[in-house]
Amino acid sequence: MNVPAAAGKKRSSLSQGLEALLSGQILEGRLRGGEQLPTESALMLEHGVSRTVVREAMSRLQAAGMVETRHGIGTFVRGRRVMWQGEVATPSTGEPVRFLETLKA
Repeated sequence: MNVPAAAGKKRSSLSQGLEALLSGQILEGRLRGGEQLPTESALMLEHGVSRTVVREAMSRLQAAGMVETRHGIGTFVRGRRVMWQGEVATPSTGEPVRFLETLKA
């Protein structure tokens, strides 16, 4: 099944927005190392997005080294001494921000 380009872009921007929101919470310390993230279902309800959007955002956070998924258990913020490097959009302006940071749990 082919998805129209506009729909794909909308889903992508939604997943980027959720990724930016969650990464911002992690970088600001509102979500700490070792803390479990809400379930896919909870994130879907809280943010009014589809499961695909949540999974794409989680995949990006995982690729950036910010979270780890333990199959059958949940997704957790990576613990202390983890180096994260990447680029996220700031929630307030949407401008990309590059970072290289060591977070302590």
